[in-house]
Amino acid sequence: MPRRAQAARAGTPPLRKGKAIADAGRPNTSSPLSIRVRRHPLITAFAKALHGPCGVTPGSRVVLGVSGGADSSSLLLAAATLAQRKSSRIQPIVVHVHHHLRREADDDEAFVRDLAARFELPFAAAHVRLERRIGGRSRPNSTNLLALARRRRYAALARVAREHDACAVATAHHLDDQCETVLMHLFRGCDLDGLVGMPWRRNLATGVSLIRPLLGVRRAACEELCRAAGVTWRDDPSNRDANRARAMLRHSIMPRIETLWPGAAEHVAATAQAVGAWRRSMDESVRRLFGEASCASWSRAALAAAPPAIVMAGLRRTAATMNAAAAPTRRHLDAAAEAIADVQRRPRSFNWPGNLQLSITSKHVMLRVEKLDR
Repeated sequence: MPRRAQAARAGTPPLRKGKAIADAGRPNTSSPLSIRVRRHPLITAFAKALHGPCGVTPGSRVVLGVSGGADSSSLLLAAATLAQRKSSRIQPIVVHVHHHLRREADDDEAFVRDLAARFELPFAAAHVRLERRIGGRSRPNSTNLLALARRRRYAALARVAREHDACAVATAHHLDDQCETVLMHLFRGCDLDGLVGMPWRRNLATGVSLIRPLLGVRRAACEELCRAAGVTWRDDPSNRDANRARAMLRHSIMPRIETLWPGAAEHVAATAQAVGAWRRSMDESVRRLFGEASCASWSRAALAAAPPAIVMAGLRRTAATMNAAAAPTRRHLDAAAEAIADVQRRPRSFNWPGNLQLSITSKHVMLRVEKLDR
């Protein structure tokens, strides 16, 4: 079997390269970018975020995930601008992931390749094939298919980053995406992690971070930058499918909310950042009270004296360490926190999902994996 076919079947995306990746370290001497583009507010916001919360040092090599839409095209433009600067220069590599899910996908790849060439940036294409039958079963429904495509896409981007010594993969998630994500989590029901939304930076693979340097930028600014640079963009019709929750929220609900409360998206995103700061403070409180995540026995008196939110967060963290696939519900955690703080001294046990058992005695609280009788 050809190597490309073997890779596709195994789920490892083969690469097709455009301009040599080695050229990523060579700054352009003649820029096709106008002064208007180079001085656009999005470029300033991108540079501050890149070297601030995203943690990228000047001179670093960064993979750009570019689909061809307005958002990722503006990401390319911003990176191309920084590639020419001496003080904050980066070495961008444009990568397009071809999922073979849409008839227009070949045209999307060609568009991104041409766009990278226009601004003299190295280009690579990663091909991800989602089999019609997975594990002997039919192709999953649209929601699961999108999730599978996202996992494969990130895996492909991480592979390119590792192969070319890039420290990070940058995606074009922006402030409107952040607002939509937080609201969807809230409507579905979530804990603090859901209200934090998408982080500026997280680990993607060993030695590779996933960064979102446009999280502070509105979608309209991305489109405005593209127009200023004379760049058109590709449009994915699925993004306007009213049957999808995010598309409905984006096109039907958020415009009405913004009419009632101008700047609502910025306010939601700002709240997510504030919750994130509070979440980090809570994590530190949990660490001081519960110790390392592997610790599974604690003083009941110490837990009873702590705020219930800290106790529930600590128990949730330990449960996730023992069995990441099964998490206690809010009902389980509420009952546990109440029992820890009450005056009863008799031993009690609570069964949790994933064969976890929480035991409360007069002096101790313990969490363990319950052995099943065979």
